[in-house]
Amino acid sequence: MNTSPRRFISQRITNFLNPVRILSKSKTTNLLNVTTLSINAPKVSKWKSYHKLFSIGALKRHKESILPFLERSHGTYVEVGAHDGGKGSLSLYFEKALGWQGLLIEPWPHLFHSCRKRRKNCKILNVAAVDKSLEDSYIGIEGLPPEKSIREELKRAAQERLEKECKQQVVKLGQAGSKTKMSFINTDCISRILDKAEFDSDFDLLILNLKGYENRALEGFDFNRFKPTFILAHINVGTLTIPNLPVYYERITSSRHDKESVMILFRFADFGVN
Repeated sequence: MNTSPRRFISQRITNFLNPVRILSKSKTTNLLNVTTLSINAPKVSKWKSYHKLFSIGALKRHKESILPFLERSHGTYVEVGAHDGGKGSLSLYFEKALGWQGLLIEPWPHLFHSCRKRRKNCKILNVAAVDKSLEDSYIGIEGLPPEKSIREELKRAAQERLEKECKQQVVKLGQAGSKTKMSFINTDCISRILDKAEFDSDFDLLILNLKGYENRALEGFDFNRFKPTFILAHINVGTLTIPNLPVYYERITSSRHDKESVMILFRFADFGVN
């Protein structure tokens, strides 16, 4: 086909001014891929700028002592005792500010639903992490926090079962005709919970936001299978050790949280005792 010189020059100018058009028709795969990546490049993550604006929340008191060890992006966590997923949660900062992903474990049904509304980018399970005596079971508890404490009922239920005084799996708290709400709460060991969630065995941070029940919860954690790099424990003042925590987790820092509790950060190591 004959092409006039004027038309040929006009087409060359058009192609020069619109290189995307000519590359989109090109059969050269590499050139097309380069062009596509440069035009449709993903948006820059906002976590760095968001980090400067985001409230540290429950970790505010620990920004100088604990956060420097965990200040990196895109980690993985498991929080046992996530509360409402907001100001009571110790993992919110890592997810929203640093882009971490993880699993929330919260036994109270009403707090579990709050977590689902606030934390839509992570897995959330409505279950209580317990010792082996309450594995794959449930308890019934009348009332709501702060008047009622799940950890105290779990301790009592475990003791009753060990003494063979509890003939039913439901703890007898509600009376006939009682208007107080009864909550039935599933109980299981942490390892079984992680298996059900299909969670990776190697993750960065295990948060025990339990304040008084951490040692019993760790009885149901298989350290031969799961290896978190860090363990952040929210414990009562006066708790000197956590017996069910292996000696190869080194205590690296601690920080006072309030009048009744402290935060302790442990790190996986080949030496050291907690």
